[in-house]
Amino acid sequence: MQLCDLSETIDLGDQAALITYLNLQPVCPKCQQRLSDRVFDRWRYGRRVLCSGCGVQITWRSGTPFDGSRHSSTKLRRIVEGRADKADPVKVAQNCGIDVRSVKDWWSRLDVYEALTGIAGA
Repeated sequence: MQLCDLSETIDLGDQAALITYLNLQPVCPKCQQRLSDRVFDRWRYGRRVLCSGCGVQITWRSGTPFDGSRHSSTKLRRIVEGRADKADPVKVAQNCGIDVRSVKDWWSRLDVYEALTGIAGA
């Protein structure tokens, strides 16, 4: 599964491809209230937004395996694509500039997330 096809269609880059891959909806992961149109674009571009329902601060990463990660969207996308392509974790790690154990940990997190949410993964 190549995420680059998704981002070219949406034309928002790595972050949009990850949002599409994770099948994220613009809702608060805590209270499930839909984000208003006013804050939707800020959420989609990775900015922190305040849920008007429960007051919690969220980004598109909230409630996903990437929650709390400081990796760039580009690096996360490479990790997801490497997993989808069944690439060697050592090569993915070298490409991303991280340890191979980190790659395997991310792949494990994605396995759990896919099992829980039922998204179509690799």
